[in-house]
Parts: sequence; structure tokens; C-alpha cells
Amino acid sequence: MKNGKITSIFILVCISIMLFTGCSSTTKKAPMNPKTVINDTEKGISTAMKTIYNDTLNGLVKVKTITQTQANKVMEEVTKNWPKVKGSINRLDKLVKDKVINQKQADKINQEIEKAKKDIESK
Repeated sequence: MKNGKITSIFILVCISIMLFTGCSSTTKKAPMNPKTVINDTEKGISTAMKTIYNDTLNGLVKVKTITQTQANKVMEEVTKNWPKVKGSINRLDKLVKDKVINQKQADKINQEIEKAKKDIESK
């Protein structure tokens, strides 16, 4: 019983020392600008989404679902005004209307993008 008390006291002392040592940093950091944090987060998300789109489109080109020209047009369309677009908007409607891709191809692209996002989220 005495060993248990000594061990508990030792652990409490160690934790206290670690807390005070970790909290007494002598370097001062500049305060973070909230807009910078938001912009950096948006850049990280948009970079990740561009990678998902790029990888997915390259895969669809390889299996000949779409051509490289169509993949380039899709990337151009989905990256237009990327940070400003919020929510789930089918960005491929314009390409279908302009007959760059057909609806079946648009559906397949959307399906593969959603699948890729779910795969990443599950990791």
C-alpha cells in the first residue's frame, strides 16, 4: 500500500513538472490572423480536392471512359472559382450542355469522385 502511494505521488510530481516545463515557453509567437488560418485551410482542402479530381480523371482516361481532352475541360471547369463555391453543386452540367461530355460520363465522374472522397474519409 505504501508503494502505491509513493508511486502515485511520483506520477503527480512528474506530470506537474511536465506541465510547468511545457507551458513556460520563452519564445513568443506572433498572434495568428484568423483570415490567414481560414485561407490556409481552404488552400489545403482545395489542393486535396484537386488531387482527388486529377487522380480520378486520370483513372477514367486510362479506362477510356473519357478522353484526355475531356478530362482537361472537366478540371478547368471544376477548378473555376474553387474557393467561392460552397455546397454540392454539379459543376459538370455546363459541360454536358456544351456537349463536351455526355450525362453518362458526368454521372460516372461524379460517382468516382464521391467514391474517392469516401475512401479518403474512411482512412
